[in-house]
Amino acid sequence: MSNQGHPRTPPRAGGDLAQYYRQLRTSLADVDDIAEWEGTPWLTGLANFCAVAGTMIGVLALIGLIGYAHRGFAVYWPMALILALDLAINGAVQLLRFKRRRGAGLTRAERRRLVLEREAQKRAR
Repeated sequence: MSNQGHPRTPPRAGGDLAQYYRQLRTSLADVDDIAEWEGTPWLTGLANFCAVAGTMIGVLALIGLIGYAHRGFAVYWPMALILALDLAINGAVQLLRFKRRRGAGLTRAERRRLVLEREAQKRAR
């Protein structure tokens, strides 16, 4: 059984080792993940951190809200406030990130449009 076309299989004796490493390097990189961080790496990191921390805090606040619901508004309003602030902060960070990326032309729709334009230019040649 031949496995010459697969990039993760090293070449047999006499094979082109440099070509193998080039194929391996390109097969290991996921371009969509890299493109996610292009242009706004700190803002993307902050948005991802806020999403994770906000989910944990939001779930704990929701559990507390459900647990204290029978005691009345005077007891559970802090949990409702925490939940509302959590949603507002996460929404604001995600919106800021989206607006900056769209302004820089880094959204997926913009990248897809550019790829389609390049393919159309190649076909026209």
